[in-house]
Amino acid sequence: MAPLFWTGKLSAPMRLLANANCLLAWVTGAAGDTETMHRHMKSGYDGEMSDDVRRYDELCLDQYSRIARTLLDGVDVDGLEVVDIGCGTGVLAFECLARGAKSVTCADVSKLMLDMCRKNARERSYADDRIAFHLIGGTSGQLESGRFDAALSSMVLGMVPDPEAILNDATRLVRPGGTVAVATHGPEYDWEPTDAAFRVIPKRYVLGYRIEFWPQSEELVSDLLEEAGLAEVRTGRRRWMLEFDDPGDAFDFFCTSSSAFWYAKIPPDARERVAAHMKRGFRRRGVDRVTHDIVFGYGRKVDSMRRT
Repeated sequence: MAPLFWTGKLSAPMRLLANANCLLAWVTGAAGDTETMHRHMKSGYDGEMSDDVRRYDELCLDQYSRIARTLLDGVDVDGLEVVDIGCGTGVLAFECLARGAKSVTCADVSKLMLDMCRKNARERSYADDRIAFHLIGGTSGQLESGRFDAALSSMVLGMVPDPEAILNDATRLVRPGGTVAVATHGPEYDWEPTDAAFRVIPKRYVLGYRIEFWPQSEELVSDLLEEAGLAEVRTGRRRWMLEFDDPGDAFDFFCTSSSAFWYAKIPPDARERVAAHMKRGFRRRGVDRVTHDIVFGYGRKVDSMRRT
């Protein structure tokens, strides 16, 4: 289970506010409701919270392509059969194919994301023997154990309350000697828009709402990989800044990349009004810079017979 209190960077007042809210969620029992947390994330990326997520490739493609390239700089996928867990619109999958992967199986809990990924694959004219698509539950239990040479996941671990389940499943999917590689949200990831969002969102809607986002350090990612039974674990971290001409564009990027799943507690008929209020708050506060802080982790699956 992910930690109760906020694990990333925030200003001192917002950290206090966020942790007080998490503590209230713990008192009411909401903090341990992992099923609801998974449902909120899935609903967000299915476009049920906001239409922003449908602009994912329009607003986020450059950023997630950079993450995918950096992740793959640490693992050679040429000639490999790869599974992409939490594939989104296919950014990482297509980068694998461009680098010579034999095939990529795209798996995601969101039908909308998987449909967009399938559409993107058709536009790139990838044959069925190069790319496949699977709608999955919280883990990819429908896929065959030991089926793949490499299991990759980009920007998923920080969005789920049980990242160990994702890594255990990734380890299950690769054959002995195979690689598990992940990119995830570092401690400073999106801290400026997150801090601003905490300040400007109407508090009556989110009082007692357990914050469903868990930035992770290199040390934690290393521990998670080792706990999944992986060997030769290594990690890295990269940080860069996104700059926007208009703070309203920073808000749109923030909503699109996160899927605005945090609208879950806002009544549907109030979401458009709340979004407009928050965008005004971003402009008033001049939030035109967004830190991207990515932790990368790699490990190799060892043969259980050899381990004993």
